[in-house]
Amino acid sequence: MVTAAYVGAVWGIGRAVDLPPASRPGPGSLLSAAFVALTATLIVIGCLLVVFAASWLLRRVVRSSSDARPFGTPWSVWRAHLSAERVVPAFVTLFLYAVLMDTFVGIKGQIPALHPFAWDEAFMRLDRTLHFGTDPWVLLQPLVVAPMGTALLDRLYYIWFPVNLIILIAFAWRHADRLRSRFFLAFFGLWILLGTAMAVAFSSAGPCYYGRVVTGPDPFAPLMAYLHRVDAVHPLTALDVQALLWDGYVGRERLVEGIAAMPSLHVAVPVLFTIVMWGIDRRLGVLFGVYTALILVGSVHLGWHYAIDGYVTLALVPAVWWLAGRIAPDPSSGG
Repeated sequence: MVTAAYVGAVWGIGRAVDLPPASRPGPGSLLSAAFVALTATLIVIGCLLVVFAASWLLRRVVRSSSDARPFGTPWSVWRAHLSAERVVPAFVTLFLYAVLMDTFVGIKGQIPALHPFAWDEAFMRLDRTLHFGTDPWVLLQPLVVAPMGTALLDRLYYIWFPVNLIILIAFAWRHADRLRSRFFLAFFGLWILLGTAMAVAFSSAGPCYYGRVVTGPDPFAPLMAYLHRVDAVHPLTALDVQALLWDGYVGRERLVEGIAAMPSLHVAVPVLFTIVMWGIDRRLGVLFGVYTALILVGSVHLGWHYAIDGYVTLALVPAVWWLAGRIAPDPSSGG
């Protein structure tokens, strides 16, 4: 229902303001989403079968040993993970996520058309006010061991994508319970409420594009010059993606589109993972908390975000998680 409402709203807005057809969800989007979800589901099933085969082999090899049990898992356990009760909901969840992301990417590329970048200068000044008159990136500069520290933050920043996918699939395959329902309500809510509604309302490009969207001196020019110097020694993915996004924005190359700084979804997602993992295992919660902190630092140091983008996100994600907890159904109760 959440995804359907989001798709319908985006489609309606696109028609109302006459956005390009490519930015609106359509039948082709559903077919592509189904293909992606089916492919992901089959890959996971294949991985589970491989792990089961390895487990079975280990049990056979060490079956005469008194330590055999830790090396293998009975087929009944693996069969439970491959049952229709697991596979079908996982496929449906991945399908809905693919539809959501297709819709999100389409509308994100049109944010400047809906609301031209208007908040960059205000966020820059707010950052300075919150940090006692100094730009946050300047405060971070002595703390980053350059250039290796910058390169490491760049790598960690893009590990976000596989981590995001792994956690998503793990929860999609989880048995139906209230935690699973709450997680996906909150997860989808981040993309809809923060990544779309707020991104449109507070349309901003980010520090790396400041000099291109704001008239006057560019306070981030020294930061970008530093990043380009590092890039000459340790190639930075951030600069390549920033260039691709700008090319998409100005219409030179539409391979990658969608510029939006406020709020930071790159910070929002690991914050949600931290909250969820803290409730499952506090050691995992601490691990994801550290990763969230590094992503927040990287978002500022790599020129993607104003610090306020991350601070607002840190405040809003717990609110989204709380709201999801208020409305998430408990599948085990039959409700």
